[in-house]
Amino acid sequence: DWMSYAVAAWSPDEQLSRTLRHLKMLRFFRIVWVPRLARTVRSHLDHMPPSIIRVYTMVELVTALVYMNHILACIWYWLGVHAPTDTGVRWVDVAISSNGTPYAESTISFLYFTSLHFSLTQMTPGSMQVFPVNTTERFFNVLCLLLGFVFFGSLISMLTAETAQIRMMRNDQAKKMGQLQKYMRQKNISLDLVIQIKKEIVEHMRIRTPLLADDVELLKILPDRLRTSLHSDACQPFLIQHPLVRNVIAAYPSVLRSLCS
Repeated sequence: DWMSYAVAAWSPDEQLSRTLRHLKMLRFFRIVWVPRLARTVRSHLDHMPPSIIRVYTMVELVTALVYMNHILACIWYWLGVHAPTDTGVRWVDVAISSNGTPYAESTISFLYFTSLHFSLTQMTPGSMQVFPVNTTERFFNVLCLLLGFVFFGSLISMLTAETAQIRMMRNDQAKKMGQLQKYMRQKNISLDLVIQIKKEIVEHMRIRTPLLADDVELLKILPDRLRTSLHSDACQPFLIQHPLVRNVIAAYPSVLRSLCS
């Protein structure tokens, strides 16, 4: 990909093979692969407790932030290597410290994490010693700041909302369990029966009841034609499991709507 060519053109011969090995690990985080993984994981969360789903949502938001900063870091690294410059220098030409060694002479790992550090500081109130030194890098820096202004604020709002929802759910469950314990204590319920009751309730709370059509408010505003089609599509995977029903539906499609109505 473009990253391999950029590094191959810039890296010295003795570092080229090691650089490409690092890039093979970075290809793991391709743009298309991560959203596909997120959709796959979400498809398996339907039967998980709500608290697990909300924790996963928080992890997903943080992962999205890190992944987006990885993409910005790769772009910032490329700008420091091959982007046009009107000042004659790029950010990799700046000295790392007072000894005068530029970033361009450091390892690929140090350059990547320096780029990642730079991209993270555009999303958060952090700071670092790397800064743009030409118009192209300055323009990219402004875009990152605008993106961070919108994305970081939205991320904080969503994380706060998810944290509040988890806290409210736990407080509600703790209140209900407290009432149960108070009732059994007042009635002098035996210890063995208390343990069995608590175990049964905990198991029941972990089970997620599947939604029915009557539970979804927005489905009530659909016209009868669309609602019938929706019910048919929802029932079809279960009905066609039987060979006889599958053959009848294949021969007479109208039977499916009659069975699901």
